[in-house]
Amino acid sequence: MTIKLDQILLLILSFSLIRVNAETIQFDRHVTLEVDLAGKRIPAWKHGALRILDQTESLNPTILSLDRNGKTVSTIRFILPGATWVRTSSWDSDANGMTAICGGASDKDGRFAPFIAWSTASGEQFILRPDSYVPFHVAIGPDGHIWTLGSGRTDRADGKMPRIRQAGAPTIRRFDIKGKSVGEYLPLTEFKGKITPDDGLTLFTVGSNNRAMILSTSEDVMFEVSASGQVSKYNLPGLENQSLSGPATTPSGDVYIGVTGKSQWSISKFDRNGVGLVPVLVGKVPVSRPLILLGADGDQKLVTSSGGKTVDFYAIVK
Repeated sequence: MTIKLDQILLLILSFSLIRVNAETIQFDRHVTLEVDLAGKRIPAWKHGALRILDQTESLNPTILSLDRNGKTVSTIRFILPGATWVRTSSWDSDANGMTAICGGASDKDGRFAPFIAWSTASGEQFILRPDSYVPFHVAIGPDGHIWTLGSGRTDRADGKMPRIRQAGAPTIRRFDIKGKSVGEYLPLTEFKGKITPDDGLTLFTVGSNNRAMILSTSEDVMFEVSASGQVSKYNLPGLENQSLSGPATTPSGDVYIGVTGKSQWSISKFDRNGVGLVPVLVGKVPVSRPLILLGADGDQKLVTSSGGKTVDFYAIVK
């Protein structure tokens, strides 16, 4: 009998798990994908499918969806008329079949414009080019509103690549499905970093409540912003020299974060009562590649990967 390397790694993982909380996570199953995650940007498990941003066709950002058996089931390709260069910085999808992306694009004359684009379940696409604002992060709320996190910008006189204005706090803007602005907030007055496509921030929405959360992996904090603009800040202590992945959010509103250090990894649950992150699964690092928490599959399972063509499902046991 031949035992494959990935089976050996799974055995190592299963023996290295430690129960650390009343709630635990147990290995459920291993799935081989049709698509290699190597080189793919921003993979995430959302609403029953693994979704991947594929920019093989650089001018047409594409979201691939793979089912629970690793098979490709749908493709959403965005068309940006007149664009000769496109940079997609973030994407999100919801349970109703809506998908949104944001980034920047320029035309053949070098004129730059930021954009937010979204596709409905019926395949209709919308493109919004906001004024004096560059969105770097996007998330879809339970009411279909589009939350964005970005920065102001100063246009050059020739209309080409703008200067990003970093003075002041980063801005959240919220839009309805027709592109109308329905909210603007300046919540991150304590945030010390700059807003860029690679700033270590993640914008996401939680459960059925109309609020957004911002995870900062560079400052180890979490912000929560309500639709009325009320802001709560949560410190996440003890994360020095560790990399974070996720988040994974369940329909009931639970938030999980993947934490990987030099010698061990953990999946931790976010606690709003001042605790920060509470480990619910801890394991030794069996390979050099970090554990990536891709998302939650309903309220019952979490999905992880270490890259390549495999994902692992873990059952949440309460």
